[in-house]
Amino acid sequence: MKTFKQFFEVSRSALAKQIADTDANLNPGTSSKDVRVQPAGNYNPNNFVHNIKSSGLELVRIAKPGEDGSTSGQLLTYIVKDESGREYPVVLGKGVGFGTRDEDYVITDLREQLAELISNSGQEYIKLQIDDKVYTVNGIESTKGTPKSDFHFTYNEQPQVYISHKAGRSAKDYQQYGGTTCRAGDKVCSHPEILSFVKRLQRLFPKGMQPKTSVYRPIKDEYLKQLAIFGNNYGEEFGVDNVNALYQGKMNIVKKGRGYILTANHFVYNGDLPTEPEYQPVLYGRYNPSRGGYHGIPALRTMIMPAAKLTSTTKKI
Repeated sequence: MKTFKQFFEVSRSALAKQIADTDANLNPGTSSKDVRVQPAGNYNPNNFVHNIKSSGLELVRIAKPGEDGSTSGQLLTYIVKDESGREYPVVLGKGVGFGTRDEDYVITDLREQLAELISNSGQEYIKLQIDDKVYTVNGIESTKGTPKSDFHFTYNEQPQVYISHKAGRSAKDYQQYGGTTCRAGDKVCSHPEILSFVKRLQRLFPKGMQPKTSVYRPIKDEYLKQLAIFGNNYGEEFGVDNVNALYQGKMNIVKKGRGYILTANHFVYNGDLPTEPEYQPVLYGRYNPSRGGYHGIPALRTMIMPAAKLTSTTKKI
C-alpha cells in the first residue's frame, strides 16, 4: 500500500506527463513541492494555459510569486484541478534553451498578459506600439547571452522589439547603464570621453584604487549616453545591442487606440535621453578589491550609471 507521500509523488509525476503530452516541446519535470513542466525546443510559453486545459485539467487560478498557493519565488504557479477534484500547483520551469533570465518575474508576467490579450482578441497577435512604430507580436523570449537587450517580443518566433529592463522604482535602484571596458563594445571603450576618464584615473591612482574612494565625471557627449543606454550599435538597425527602449520596474501592456503600448515606472525610447537629473548617465569609478581591476588599475571598478547613485563623498574629477 502506497503512503500519502508516495501517492502524491506518483500523481504529480503522472500529472506532469499528462500536461507535457499535449505539446511535443514540453517535458515532465520533477520538484519536491509542485508539478514542474519544462519547456524545450521552440515551445511558446503563451500556449501553456491552453495546454493545461487541453490535457483535461481545470485551471482554478494563477498565483503570482508571494501570493497564496504560490510555490515559486519567481514564476507563476498555475493551480489546477484533476478529475478527482484534487488541486495541484503547476509551474512552467526552466528547460533546454531557456536562460536564467527567463525565470525573471517581469518576463513571466508579460507573457501572461500577452497570452490573455491574444486569447481575448480572437486573433493570433496584437499590435504593439513602441514610440512612433507599430509592431505585430505574439510572443516574448529572453535574449540569449549578455547583450544590451534582456528580452524581445516576437512574431511567430521572429524577433520584433528589443527591450532593456532595469529593476526597481527609481534611479537609485539601478546598478548601472553599462560598462566602460571593451566588453561594453568597441564604440564605448574607444570613445574620447572614456579614454580621457581612464587616463585621469591612471594618473590619480597609479598603484591602484584607494579604499573608500569613488570618483565621477559628467558625460558631455549625448552619443556616448545613447551608447550606454541603448547599446553599442546605437544608430544602426534595432537589435540585441540597439534596443527599442529601456523600461524600469513593473511593466504592463495597456490598450491605446486600436493597439497597445508598454508602461512602466520609468522608460526611455531609443533616440531620447532621460530628462530627469537623477537619471543622467555619468562616468563612475570606485574601490572594489574583489575585482582584478579595470583599465590596468588594481581594485578599480568603472561603469556608466545614473547620477542618483552618487554619494556625498564621491569626488568629481
